[in-house]
Amino acid sequence: MDRPSTTEAATLRSSRQFVAECDRAGTVRTWVTFKTALRKRFRPPSNEYMLREKLCKLTQTGPIHDYVGEFQNILVQCQIPISPLELRFYFQQGIRKETGHYLKGTPSYQPRRDHRVGAPI
Repeated sequence: MDRPSTTEAATLRSSRQFVAECDRAGTVRTWVTFKTALRKRFRPPSNEYMLREKLCKLTQTGPIHDYVGEFQNILVQCQIPISPLELRFYFQQGIRKETGHYLKGTPSYQPRRDHRVGAPI
């Protein structure tokens, strides 16, 4: 029988460690608790700051649809909620001037209040 690769062995150790920690704490093993444990273990402490930096540096280089997709990809990684005002600021900061002028002139424009995927609007 072949030995598992280094990556497979590390994955197996992480999985076993997660199960042991849940059993010790009396926590139910769910996908949500597993994702939380992975984030805690592998994300750097400055992850939220780095995501905000990405939002600040993001610029529209192609169609607005592509920019919106990139913007949303960053947002879904954020664990700390971003206020509607900040969302609008980050979004408008990187779009082309002509698009920005349109949004600034649209008083009824309201970004989503909850930026997480699947959240009710």
